[in-house]
Amino acid sequence: MGDIHKYQELTQWDTITVLLYRSGVFLSTISLTTIVFLMHANPASSLIAIALILFALGTGLSVFFIHLYISRFKKIFMALYSVSLAGATVVAFTGFENLLLTIPGILFAGGLLASYSLIGAKEAFCFRLWEGYILFVVHLIAGLLLLFSAPMQSVLSFMTYSTVLALLFAVRKLPQPMHFDIGDKSQYR
Repeated sequence: MGDIHKYQELTQWDTITVLLYRSGVFLSTISLTTIVFLMHANPASSLIAIALILFALGTGLSVFFIHLYISRFKKIFMALYSVSLAGATVVAFTGFENLLLTIPGILFAGGLLASYSLIGAKEAFCFRLWEGYILFVVHLIAGLLLLFSAPMQSVLSFMTYSTVLALLFAVRKLPQPMHFDIGDKSQYR
């Protein structure tokens, strides 16, 4: 649980990393919302590829600059993100339209979405941003539906719901005092 009551003077590096982390949360959320909107409006839009790249970039910022008391969890987040990004990149270079139409593409893109979802779950645990838990579950269900070849409309329904949760999450996370993200520095290991 994050310690919101323990205030420590933030160093310049603390401030930079919190800003990068929150920028990643914002960029990922806006990109995810854009992807889902475009999938509804025009599934063949070339803007989806750009939004996917921005989603991956934002998620990477959040994963690499997240503040976790247990460094083992951060290493797991970073490994999941890195493997997923590398795999999604390889699949995307074989043809963008195949990214969500092949099992490897689904798994790697799902890993990026899981990385984003784990950030939400971490925030839910630390700061009671309950939508982070629901976001994780909704993304898991959407990923399983996609993996098991459910109709795309079903997947998009779950993803539409997830964008509402993601926007709520970002709106509640971004204005929090910066020291919330750092917490008690003596607890890091």
